[in-house]
Amino acid sequence: MNTLSLGTHTGTHIDVPSHMVKSGKTLGDFSVDSFIAHAVCLPLESLTKEYVDSINTDVVDCIFVYTNWQKTATEDEYFSKYPIISEEVARALAIKKIKMFGTDCPSVDHEEFIIHKFY
Repeated sequence: MNTLSLGTHTGTHIDVPSHMVKSGKTLGDFSVDSFIAHAVCLPLESLTKEYVDSINTDVVDCIFVYTNWQKTATEDEYFSKYPIISEEVARALAIKKIKMFGTDCPSVDHEEFIIHKFY
């Protein structure tokens, strides 16, 4: 017999507003079209406020960043010291109305989860 065990942050998943905001939208509140987007993928260090400000949302409305953090997946620090985006960048993403943001890290922010609440 073979066994495969995965954590809830394995692969892809979506955090909707109700994940962190009591009266926030649930997954059922979004149309399928909300999850169809034109994406760009770039290294985290390239994601600056200036970059976000320059985005034409008719061309790009989803951003994925990579950090290669998966290399630490077996380390104790994997869930505690992962790189995150700045609040300045997160605010710029929200103002720009970027549909989706994704990262290869366990989360976009750390405890208190301020960035999770921007949307």
